[in-house]
Formats: sequence, C-alpha cells, structure tokens
Amino acid sequence: MRQRLTATVLMCLLLAASAPLTQATEGRSSGVDLSVGDLAFSYSTSADEGKYRMFSSNHPIPGFNRPASLYVIDGVVNVPIELDVSIENKGTTSSPVTDVRLLVLHDEYERFEIVNMTEPLNSVSGASSGTVKFQFTPTYAGNHSLQVNILSATPDDNPSNDERNSRMTVGASYWNCDTLQNWTATGEWSLSTDTSISFGTSCHVGNGDASTYSANSISRLTSPTLNFADGLTFGTRTMGLSFFYTGSVVAPDRVSVEAKTSTGAWEELIGYSGTVDQDFLTDGASWNTFSIESGGHVSPVIPLAPARHLHANSAFRWTLNTDASVQDIGLWMDEVVILYDQAARSEAYGVQVQGLGTTGAVPGAWGSVDLRILNDGNISTDIVPGVEGLPAGWDTYTTFMDGSSVPASGFNLLPGTSMDVSVRIKPDANATVGLVPMTFNATTDHPDVYATGPVGFTVLADRLPVLQEPESRPSCPAQQSCPFVVTLGNQGGASDVFDLSIDTALLPTGWDVAFAWSQASSMLVRPGEEVEIDLLLTVPAGAQPDTVHTSTLTATAQNDTTRSDTIDVDVAASMVTELDFTLSSGFTPVEAGTTTVLTVDVQNLADRPDILSVTAELSDDSTEWTIESLSRTSAVMTAGATVSVSITLRAPAGLLANDVAPDVRLVMESDRSGMSVQSPWWVGPDVVEVREIDMTADVEMLRLMPGVATGVHVNVTNLGNADVDLDLIVDGLPSSWSTWWRVNEENISMPVQLTTLQHADQPLSLELMLLAPTNAPAGSPVTLGLQALDGSEEQSRHDFEVLVLPVRKPGLELESTMTAVRAGDTVSINGTVMNLGNAPDSDVFIEVTVRSTQDLTEMVTFLSIDDGSGLALDTPHVIGLGTGSERTFQLDLQVPAAAPLGTRIVVEVKVQGGLDDENRPYTLEMSHLVEVDQRREVGVNWIVPNAQAALGGSHQLTVEYASSSSFEENLSMTFSYPPEWAVVCDGIGALGPETAAYVSLEAGHIVTVERNIGCTVVQNGGPAMGEIAVTVVTDDGVELVTTPTTLSWEEPVEPEGFNGTVIAFGGGGLLLLAAGITVLLMRRKHDQHLGEDGSEPTPSGPPVSASGPPATVAQTVHAEHPVQQHRGPPLPETGLPEGWTMEQWEHYGPQWLAQQQPDNQ
Repeated sequence: MRQRLTATVLMCLLLAASAPLTQATEGRSSGVDLSVGDLAFSYSTSADEGKYRMFSSNHPIPGFNRPASLYVIDGVVNVPIELDVSIENKGTTSSPVTDVRLLVLHDEYERFEIVNMTEPLNSVSGASSGTVKFQFTPTYAGNHSLQVNILSATPDDNPSNDERNSRMTVGASYWNCDTLQNWTATGEWSLSTDTSISFGTSCHVGNGDASTYSANSISRLTSPTLNFADGLTFGTRTMGLSFFYTGSVVAPDRVSVEAKTSTGAWEELIGYSGTVDQDFLTDGASWNTFSIESGGHVSPVIPLAPARHLHANSAFRWTLNTDASVQDIGLWMDEVVILYDQAARSEAYGVQVQGLGTTGAVPGAWGSVDLRILNDGNISTDIVPGVEGLPAGWDTYTTFMDGSSVPASGFNLLPGTSMDVSVRIKPDANATVGLVPMTFNATTDHPDVYATGPVGFTVLADRLPVLQEPESRPSCPAQQSCPFVVTLGNQGGASDVFDLSIDTALLPTGWDVAFAWSQASSMLVRPGEEVEIDLLLTVPAGAQPDTVHTSTLTATAQNDTTRSDTIDVDVAASMVTELDFTLSSGFTPVEAGTTTVLTVDVQNLADRPDILSVTAELSDDSTEWTIESLSRTSAVMTAGATVSVSITLRAPAGLLANDVAPDVRLVMESDRSGMSVQSPWWVGPDVVEVREIDMTADVEMLRLMPGVATGVHVNVTNLGNADVDLDLIVDGLPSSWSTWWRVNEENISMPVQLTTLQHADQPLSLELMLLAPTNAPAGSPVTLGLQALDGSEEQSRHDFEVLVLPVRKPGLELESTMTAVRAGDTVSINGTVMNLGNAPDSDVFIEVTVRSTQDLTEMVTFLSIDDGSGLALDTPHVIGLGTGSERTFQLDLQVPAAAPLGTRIVVEVKVQGGLDDENRPYTLEMSHLVEVDQRREVGVNWIVPNAQAALGGSHQLTVEYASSSSFEENLSMTFSYPPEWAVVCDGIGALGPETAAYVSLEAGHIVTVERNIGCTVVQNGGPAMGEIAVTVVTDDGVELVTTPTTLSWEEPVEPEGFNGTVIAFGGGGLLLLAAGITVLLMRRKHDQHLGEDGSEPTPSGPPVSASGPPATVAQTVHAEHPVQQHRGPPLPETGLPEGWTMEQWEHYGPQWLAQQQPDNQ
C-alpha cells in the first residue's frame, strides 16, 4: 500500500510539474503534435517466436485462432524481445528527429527501472506516423509497468499525449510438452502425438483418442524441482500458471492442478471435469484455457499463493483420479507457462556515502558529521543510517539537514537521487582529545547491499577554568592591606585566555578585595597548568578582629564563554600577633644517627589571647638532618603568657666529621590573626669526630710457594666519619722476603687514603703480595702480623701464619749454545744442573744426545759429570741435587778430520725432576750447535834426482804444494843439509840450513790450489854424499815433513905435487862460476821443459801430509811473512861487489861472504 501511495504521489508531482510547461506553450503553436500510439511485442528470432507465441501478446498467430486478448505474457525472462512503438504526428508540421524513451518498471517496488533506454525517432510528417523499435532482454519475471515518453526538443502543441503507460508481463518458465525429461510421470501420463499446438507433441493422461483411461486409477505428472526462492511473497497482480488443454474427463473423474508448499505438502490450485473435444479426427482438436478473476482482473492465470508456493523447492503436478463408473478419452495439455514476480537482485541496488564535512565537539557537547547518501542503483530502497565503532559512553542520532530526525526505519531513496544527512555525535565527558575513527553504515532493503564510509570525528580540546580558594582564610589587621593568592587551573585540553572579575557587592564600606597592582585581568592558562592570581585585601580602621565578609571571583574562557568558574572568597579582619623568643638551652654535640635537643621560651606580647600552631624548619632542607619532634605543636596563649618549646633534631646516619648542621628556627601561625611569625635562626649542633677502622683478611694459614708471588686479600672499612690515611704494616717478615700492595691488580704505595662510607664504596679491597725467595726453607710456619695504623695508633690487627711449601725444581744452564769448529778439532760443551727449589731432589736425571747432519762414525765423545768417569749418551743418568746445590757436566767431542764443511752437530741436553703445579715432573731441554766451518787438507811432495851429479854439477829438486783447505795456508819451508852445500830456490834465492822461507796458499776447498818451487843444490865443499831434507810447517805449528834423501857428487881425483893443488885451488873460482852458469842453463831448460808439455816429473816418493789434530780456528789465519823478493844475504857495507848483479848476489852472495872470512884466506 505504501509503495502504491508513493507511486501515486510521484505521478501527481510529475503532472503538476508539466502543467506550467503546457501553459507556457499555449498560444505559441509549432504545428507539431506527436502522440504515442500502439505498442506491439515480437520475439527477435523465429525459434523464440515458435516456442513462446501461443501464450504471448504477439498476434495474429497463423493456424491458431486464439483471440488477441487471450494471452498471459508479453515475453519470457532472459529471452530477447522487440517492442514496436507507433508515433503519430497529429500536427501539420514535420517533426524534427526526436528521442523516445522506454521505461520498464517493476510493479512491486516504488521505483525499480528494469529497462531504461532511448531510441531516436526520425522526422515524422504532419498527419502521418513513424515507428520506433526497442530491442531488449527482460531480466526480471513478473508484472511490470511500461512507460513510453517522447522527449521532444521542440515545443509540442499537445504534450499530454507525449507519454503512454502500459503493462508488460514477463513469464518465468515456459514448457511446450515436447519432452518429459526431468519430469515424473506415473499412471497413464505420457507424451502424445494425437494432437498438439506447437511442437507436434502434447502431454496426455489416458490411452489415446481411440481409447479411454483406466478405471479406479490415479495418474500424476510432476514437474522437476523449481527454485522460485527469488519470488516475492506478495504482489499487486496475480502470480500463477496457465496452459491449453483439450479432451474429455467425465465426472466424477477429475483432473486437479497442485502446487507444493515450502513444508512439502501439496495444495490444489484448480480442478477440472468436462469435455472440450472428444473427436480429433473429424474436425481437428479444439483447445481451451482458463478465465479466472483474481485481484480485480480476469486472465487465464491459475492463481497461486506466493508466500506458500514460491520457495527453493517449488513444484507443480497434474493428477487424474478415476472411479469405476464411467471412463473417457482423457486430457491433453500443452503450452504450460508459469508467472511470478521476481525480487530485485543485489546488482540492482547501489548506494554510496560521501562526506560533506565534520564539526568537532568538546567532551560532553554535540558535534556533527554531514554526509550525502547517493542511490546509484536501479531501484528505490529504504536507507537506514547507523554508526559503527562509537566509543562507549558516547551518544549519537541522525537528522535530515532541516534538523528533523531520521526515523529508526530510515527513509526511501529513489534511484539516481541523494539525501544529505547529519550524524549528531556527543563525546563522553571524559573523552580523550583528538581524532576518533568510526564507520558510518547505510543499509538497504537488500541484506547484501550496504554502503560504509570512514568517519573521523574530532574531540576538541576543552578549556575548563578551575578556581581554588586559598588554603586558609585571607585576613588582615584593621587599617592595613594584605596580599593573598587564589589559584586558577585549566583542566581542559586547550589553552585559553581567561577573563577575571571580582564582585565586591557584599563587602561593607571600606572593605575591598582587588587585583594586585601587578595582576592582569586576563590570564593565559595552558592545559594542566595552574597560575596564581595575586589579590589584595584591604580592611578599614575600626574593623573588629575575626569579622568575616565575602567577595566573588570569576574566571571566563574567551574562546568559549560557557566555560567559567566562580568561587566565594571569604576574607576577615585579624588581630596583630607579637611574640618574643628566648633560647633556654642549645644543642649538644651529636654523633651520626643520634638526636640532640634545643629549648626555647615563647612569650605572647599582644594584648589579646592568641591561638598558635607551632612548627620548626631547617635552613637547608636538602640535607638528611630531620626535625624528629616538637614538644608542642600548638599553643593557646593569653596576653603575656609564656610557653616552652623543645626541638629534637636527628643527625643523618652518614654524618661526617666535617659536616655542618643546618640552623633551626620556629614558625608560629596565628589562627586569629592569620599571621606567620618566625623566630631567629639558632645555630645547629657540632659534630663529634669518630675514627674507626675495620680490617679483615681471608687467611689464617697461608701456604706459600717460594719464588711465586702470592696474594692475601684484605678488606678495610672506614667505620668513622673522617677520612683516614691508613698505613698497613706487616710484622715478623723475614728479611729476604718481599711484600707490596695492589688494588685492582695495580701496585700502590702506603699510606692509602680511606675516605668515609659516604664518599666511596666500602670496604676497600686490597691485596697483600708476599714473595719468598726460591731458597726459602720449607717446613716451619712463619707468624706474620698485619697492622692497620692511623698515624701511630693501631686501629686493627690481623695475625696469620705462612707455611713455605717444599719446591723441587731443577734448573739447566749451558755455557754457550753454539761453537764453530774446524774439522779434526775437539770441542767441549759445558753446562750446569742446579736445584732451584728449597728441598733436596734425589730423582733428577740428565740425558745427553748427539745428532749430526752427516754420518760421523769416527766422531769421539766423552761425557762426564763433575769431572767424573765417562757416561753413556742417549741414556738417563740420575743425579741427586741437594737444597741449593748444582752439578756441572762436560761433553768432549772430537770432530773427525774428514767431516765435510757445513756439518751441523746438535748436542741435546734433557733434565727432568721435581714436580710442577699439576704434579708433573719438570722437563728442561737445551741444545748446543757445533758447526764445522773450516777444513784443512794440505800436502807437500818433492822430486829428487836419482843419479849422481858430476863433479861441479848440481841436483835439481822440486817442492810440490797442494791445498784444499777452506782457508789460506801460510807455510814455512826449511832445508836441512850439510853446511858446505848451497840450496838456491826459485823466487826465494839461497836458503841456508834451517833457514825458513814462507809460502802462502790461497783457500781452496773446491778447487785444489797447487804451487811448485824448484830448488838447485850445489856442492861448494864438504862431503860428496849427504842427506838433505825439507821441513814444511803450518803457521799453527803443524809440521809437514818429507822423507830425507841422499845426494851425491863425483869425487875429484887428487893431483900429485904442489902444482896440482895450486891448480885445483886456483881453479876453484872458475869451477864455481861454471857451476853457476850450468845451474842457470839447467833451470832454464827445465822451465822450458815444463812449459812445453805442462807435466811434472814423477815424484820419487809419497807426498807428506799434515797429521795430528789441528788447532781450532775461528777465522782464516794469513802468513806472518810473505814471500820475499830480496832473498840474498845482507849486502856488505860497501854494497855489491864490483861487477856483480843483484841476481848473482842472491845466488852466490853466501859463497862470496864465506870466502871473505879470515879462515878461508
């Protein structure tokens, strides 16, 4: 009813809106009068037309003489359809191209546009017509309204005929009885080809047109389950089904049409008995349908009850009940159509929420959020606004913009329209200032369609002035002005300036309460802050004490004048308090944590009684001194009366000797005058100095390892109240022991400054380090005393004993760790094993091992301890060590002469004994490196003649030197021969017997260095046969001696007589000269011989080599005397003899000198 009423009102509004247009166009004829004419539906395809046309409004139907008005539907849901609209121009002037709009509206909603489309109409000449074709697919089944409007852009002479309203009915289901698939047929129901309307078959109950149905039978045809849950439970027009039927059923046999309810029961919609046609062969079949009045309309539709029959499991059935009396040919049925109003689906709805603005509010006040709700769907809907997320304690309601409240059921909103609303919100009085998020929700008629929008409501900061009365009533003596203070606070969330005003209307003449001269009448107060308002009370002369009057103070916020606070300020006239204070007894000296008392006499000098409250205060409240008690806290004193007040003062627990106590005074407040009177300051008590040290140690018996510094932990605490220079002394300490002190592993010196507990962490942890020498005797405890001295006064003492532990620890020393040696030398390695402990150790052993980089099987070693007998290598030898004793050992090692250069000999010494901290024996290992860095290999050989030399002739000798030594060899060569003979050597000259000549050979080693020296032996006299030997000695005394050899000359024949002798004597000089020449010629010949073939003569015997152990040398030793260029005897004082050359002198000078001797004359 409400929806129909709304539609009626809407129509009236439309008509009213068009009236002015009609009036405006009157008198201004355009000659165009377009009018909406006939409407005709048709299906878009021939298949759809052949399937649905029998019950559709399209007419005529070839071969079927159904009346044009006998139809049920105009189309089928979701099946395309065309609407031809005839537009007639009743005017005389051709119309311009004009738009024509088609609206299909759902009947069961206030405004549900199922179809809204516009098509152009070409120009229509006057007195002629045109057609507009609309093609669309209806999406909702049911009874709908249809509206066609001509949207002319030019004035129309008669606008009243520009619109036409009609109906459009859309079927929900259409069945042609062409199949029974998914249907249920029992009894005698089946498809029949006896007669049909559309597709050659029909549904038949019976046994054909040539027979009859059975007696006493029930036959049913049941449709498949039909989901009609989207059907509306109410409707303005009939919903139901219809079909064509023919044949004959004789009563009491009966065909009933039934519908299934939501509870599963079957309800009959209509029953039928009678005859339509019993003869199909003669004139064909005649078909009939129904004509039923329902809802004020007559139609072929069999009504159903939508509330009971439209549901998810809807179904229909046709039942034939027969008895035994009479049978007939039965019923044929075709073209079954079902019609119901479908409910709007969610996609038809559309709603949006748009924000317009917000007005915040302070806590406890109303604010608003303005919103626009837009229906952008195709259907009208009821909108119910609401707010989600509203904090607890808040209030809200929704209004239209004119201020009227939105009903709880909401309001209806047509498609394409909007409505502005205001959501009124009132925060809780204790709401927090700031933005509070919440959600606005607009629901529609469809449960799944709604719109939400975030809403941010701002709780504005409030300004709440709060005035606080003075703690005590302001008072002032007569004929005086006294200041007092009132506190103004802001308990809101916003800063504001508050205007101040004073109402003194209730004050008597002469009394006044006003702002102080420095007080402004407006004050800025921030949230949570408090400010003081300075006021001044004036009391006139003659005012009686204790007289009380009232004034009023008001504070008002400038930004919100509704925010204000007012208080009554009571003021009074007071008496004048006058007191006298006399010190009766002062404080006594005090120690930490104790109390002391000061007593004062107080006298009332006023001429009136007074009531006083008594307190005391300290000059410095930051200290830990406290006023423990007062002997009285109040005093009622008559004029001239005296009372005694004692102040008990307690010292801090951590009182120091140099601390200064605060001063003390009394403060007396008069209840009658309101005056506060302070006494003079009295000096605080003196502090007693306390000097006390506590010392503790963590040891009573200390086990001390000699040679190892051991710590004793000592804690000292200053229990006094003065700093102390503390000296810690150890009594009874042996003179060879050492002590020192450490703090945090750092050495310190005494005395140590120990501050009080209040100035440093206590106790102070120190460490006494004790060090006993390694030879400190073990066994007997040593008693030590630890003293803590404050100057010369002993503050604390701790005695303890020290037990020196036995230590058995061997030591090992080598005199050197490396020796360079020459092959063939002997080297001694010396070392010492000592007892480093303080107790004997009989289990110490020593083991010596010799290793070499070369195979030195000829090396000779000898190990001894304390010069004792030889000991084996590679074998442990136990040696006992007494306390503090030591033993020496020596290893003599002879390096073979054949040891190659670079040979490394390692002597390893291992000593084991004693026990370490982990009860394992100490193992000491040291090594000595012997390196062969020199090697001697030098040889001497000579070649001597075998034949006898001719008389006056000479023997040629060759001395051959060969050296592979790694250093330079400096050799001395000496000949032994009869003194009458002469030896002359190349590059040396004449060598007398046992006269040395020096020869240097460079270092060889890899390449042998060789040198040959040729010598000539001449017999100047003496025996014709004798031995000659050459001796070669190294510069370090090693002799290289050749085997002596015998040389001989032919003996001369002795002449007879004096003349022969004379001749022989006289010819001696000639013989000597000849011999010299012969020697030179032979030497030259010998040299030439050597130069030609480069070979030496075969030696006559084996070479002579150095033998015996050479001395050890660290570097190459050069020869002391190099080979001399001048080899002859010293020259005479007169120089060379006349006619001689230097070469002659070198060879024959000795003979000349011999001849000059007196014995040879």
